[in-house]
This record gives sequence, C-alpha cells and structure tokens, in this order.
Amino acid sequence: MKDYYKILELDKEASQEDIKKAYRKMSKKYHPDTSQGDDTKFKDVNEAYSVLSNEGKKKKYDMGVDPDAETTFRPGSGGPFGGFGVNFGFGDDIFEEVFKKYNMNFDGGSGYRSRGPRKMNGGDIKVELRLAMEDVFNGKKVEIPLKRKEFESGNYVEKQRTFKINIKKGFQPGKPVVLHNEGHRGANGGRNGNIVIIPTLRKHNFFNHRNSHLFCDIELTIPQIVLGDTVKIKNVDGEIVDIDIPPRSNDGDTIEIRGKGLPVSESSRGKMIVRIHASYPKELTQDQIYIIQSLGETLQSKNEFNF
Repeated sequence: MKDYYKILELDKEASQEDIKKAYRKMSKKYHPDTSQGDDTKFKDVNEAYSVLSNEGKKKKYDMGVDPDAETTFRPGSGGPFGGFGVNFGFGDDIFEEVFKKYNMNFDGGSGYRSRGPRKMNGGDIKVELRLAMEDVFNGKKVEIPLKRKEFESGNYVEKQRTFKINIKKGFQPGKPVVLHNEGHRGANGGRNGNIVIIPTLRKHNFFNHRNSHLFCDIELTIPQIVLGDTVKIKNVDGEIVDIDIPPRSNDGDTIEIRGKGLPVSESSRGKMIVRIHASYPKELTQDQIYIIQSLGETLQSKNEFNF
C-alpha cells in the first residue's frame, strides 16, 4: 500500500485537523494549474486524504488492512483526477475555483458531482424591415423568413422558419419590435434568444419624415408668394390637403398643418410642414417683361447695401 502519511508529510499521530491542513497545503502545491503542478502527486494527495480523513478507513489502514472495501473511490466517475470521486469533508475557496475550471460542483462536504452539459443561451436574431411610408398609415402584416439555430442531438443546426408579425398603424420607425424567445434556441436549459425587428421606412418620392412629422418642399410663382394663394397637396394616405399661402410670404418660409403628419396612434398624428420656394421663369414674353418693368418702376429698388 502507498504511504499516505508520507504523501501528506505527516506522522501517524496526526489529528484530523492536522490531516485537513496538510491536505490543503499539498493540494495547492501540486494542483495542475500551479507552477509545481503534478497530476500524479495531486491524485495521490486526494487518495491519501480520502482514507486518512475517514476514521474507519484510517484505523484499518493503520492496522495494515487494505481499506478498499470501504473506499470512497468510484472508478469511472469521469472527474479530472483520473476517474476517482473524492469526499473532501470541508469547503475552501481555492477548491471551489478548481472545480469550476473542470466544470464540476463543490459542495463543501459531500464531495463533487458532475454538472453535466453546460447551459448555452441562444443568441438574438436582428432584422431590419424596410417598409413603405404608406404602411405607417395603414399598418401591415408581414411574413419574415429566417434561419434559426436549433439544438438537436448535441449539435446546433440551422432551420428555416417563417414568422408572421403585425406592424400596427402608427408604428414608430426605428423602434424595435421584439418577438421574445423566438431567436436562436438555448441548449441544456439555457434561455432562447429573441427576434429583434427594427422597422425602417423606404425613401418617399415627395415627403421626408422626422419622428411623426412629414416634410415637403413646393415651388410657387412670384404672384402666389406675393399675393397669397391656396394650393393642394396629396398626402401619403391619398387625402387632399389644402395649404393656404399667406400674402407677402418669403422664399423659404414654412407652413405647418397640424394633424396631417404620420400617425402616432389611432387618434393622434404629427404635423405636415411645407416649405415654399419661389419659382423664377427662365423665359418671359415681351408682355411679361413689360409688366415686370412697370412693377419695378412703382417699387423702390435697393442699389446700396451697408453693413
């Protein structure tokens, strides 16, 4: 039989407290992760402690009787110590860290047990969904085909899935729509990921948007800007909106119409903001030139500018 006292550097009169202290010291010394690490000696230290820390086995060992009949060694347990399970009988932070490294649980008294397969959380799937501006007014039901990782027979496999989502009227572009637990699948009790859908709007051929407001630019003739007028604009949802141009407006002025922007909810909408620009004719008839000249003679022209 091996000399367990020599392995732990003890004499036969050592108390249980001495045995425990010696075990801690020798385990730290020969642990495989230390500079003096030695797998063989580390196993011997555990084997020696499992016998000497058990009063019944220690008595038999001291009498020269093989204690195997009541040994705590369990061949084939698959631990990191050559296939032996060891009853340590006390807890210590360093040993808990050791067992975490080897994916095992340390219970501070009943030994260690295999944790089994490690939990693996599933990742999120992020999707950018490009929609037309009309969809904000009407809402839209969309089918999204995605490849989702699923765990089968110990391995991840990709499977095609189609998810149906309802984009409600008045949704906010850029605000995520989350399908909880529908992302990549977790394994061994790990949580599933989510599907995170970010709706964005495609560029409109007339309107721009910011938050719930619609913006557009229109060109008006000089008489419309000077004298005022009423023009009509077709909104995104097809509604015809009347825009009143105040007399003596200026190039670049903006006109705000409340409640004609993008929907925020079933009963609330943002503004439509119209910016006006003067349209200058590139070609004029002789009659038009005469009228403009006559107008210029009646108005005081500015020829000098001082800062």
